Amino acid sequence: MAVTCATPANSTTTCSQLAVELFAVRIAQSIAAMATGIGGLDHVVFSGGIGHRAPILRARIVARLGWLGLTLAPDDNDAGAVRIDSGIGPAIWNVAIDEERELAESAVTWL
Repeated sequence: MAVTCATPANSTTTCSQLAVELFAVRIAQSIAAMATGIGGLDHVVFSGGIGHRAPILRARIVARLGWLGLTLAPDDNDAGAVRIDSGIGPAIWNVAIDEERELAESAVTWL
């Protein structure tokens, strides 16, 4: 199956940039939907390989959620700090998780 990406000829946007932006939009939409369902939020936690190791992606997601009161501290985000919010609004956390270990421990309980 061939996948094509149509961008204007004078555009500097690549298909991969569009894919990352769409990914950020979908994550932001999911967070917004959950926040709406529970009447707001107090914390947002980024974890796992993508969330924990991708400061640019975290910034793109949080930028779309400003209406929820989320504000990112860019220097803390870029440095990989644990708490990456600006101190105003809901807390934003960047938590390292060993996903492989978590999966292995869960699998062992089923054996």
